[in-house]
Amino acid sequence: SLESEWRFYPRAVFFDLVLRVEWREQHRLLQLVYSPGSTIRIRKDGISGGVLQRPCDGRERPLRDFTHLTLDNGKRMGIACPDVFSISATSAHASLTLLRSCLMAHHDPAPPVKLRARFSDQGWHELRFRIFRESPSLNTSTVESAALALESPILRGDLTVGMPLRPLRECIAGRV
Repeated sequence: SLESEWRFYPRAVFFDLVLRVEWREQHRLLQLVYSPGSTIRIRKDGISGGVLQRPCDGRERPLRDFTHLTLDNGKRMGIACPDVFSISATSAHASLTLLRSCLMAHHDPAPPVKLRARFSDQGWHELRFRIFRESPSLNTSTVESAALALESPILRGDLTVGMPLRPLRECIAGRV
């Protein structure tokens, strides 16, 4: 099963998509395919340690957390996706690999009979995306910053824990 939640914000250059998937498939692949309607000319992907420009040759490659596409019409768009780890792209579309259910490897030693065959990526998953609309001014660092923000939860703390409660009148009068 798959649930999608679309979040649109007033005057924002992006929208958010949250997918919740209960995955029970075997020997299958789930991809989110984005077709911009214009030819993808340049593709820059977030990789471990930086950004790498890659060809749109359809080969699946590792992804850290975002892709930035320059289209034939001069516009740019981006997808920040901290929960996705591989992408393939052609000049017509970009395919983000969300889940794959191959057999888990066991090499110590390889048993002749798969007594405990387990498939990867089974169960519930929540995948987050921030999709930047086509814009001529969108740059790679904006998409990368959004991906890093999605990966970092908001920190909060209560700095008053353990302090004695004081009546509001004393605080206003300066007798704290």
